[in-house]
Amino acid sequence: MRVLKFGASWCDKCSVLSNLIKESDLDLPEIEEIDLDEEPELAEKYGVQTLPTICFVDDLGKLLKKSARAAETKQPLTPEIILKEYNKLKEEHD
Repeated sequence: MRVLKFGASWCDKCSVLSNLIKESDLDLPEIEEIDLDEEPELAEKYGVQTLPTICFVDDLGKLLKKSARAAETKQPLTPEIILKEYNKLKEEHD
C-alpha cells in the first residue's frame, strides 16, 4: 500500500502537517509528498478537493481511502490519524 500526501507550496496547513510527520516519533509508513501544482492529473484522479489530503492506494493505484480535514469535527490531519487509518487498511487488505 502507498500513502500519498497531497499538498502545495502555498498551503500553510500542508507545511504544518509535513513538519508534524517529520518530527513524529511514530512508526509511520513512507509517505509520498505530491505537489498539487506539479501533478494536477494525479490529484484529479483521486478526487482531491482540499489540502492537505492523504490518499491510501493499493499497489495497482486503486484508491482505498481518502482522508482530509474532518468536516464534522474540523480537526486537522495528524500523524496519529494517518497511522491509525494506515494500520486499519493494512489489516483489511492483507
